Amino acid sequence: MKKIFITEKSISEIKEIKEHLKNSFDGENHYIYEYIESIDLVLNNIINAPNYYTDNRDEDEKKIYYIAKCSSCGWWGSSKYLLGGEQIADTGDFNDCFCPVCYAKQ
Repeated sequence: MKKIFITEKSISEIKEIKEHLKNSFDGENHYIYEYIESIDLVLNNIINAPNYYTDNRDEDEKKIYYIAKCSSCGWWGSSKYLLGGEQIADTGDFNDCFCPVCYAKQ
């Protein structure tokens, strides 16, 4: 069985497919827009997946990050990769965190 790895060439080809779809989107075929959103998810996961499971011992020892698990899609990894969670202006509150794979609220 031949092993196939994702390369920079693969990523650029997926980006080209996305651009082709964007250029063919005429505002009427909404399924094309859904394809574009799906391609964005795939690209995000391909580019970031190797980082999700890296060893974050230094940060973990400082208790900065924790192991997060998405109840929607099952993704798990360092909380470092959750989306959102930034501070809201000067209120001291923070935005909600979202799964980096399916964007479900955590």
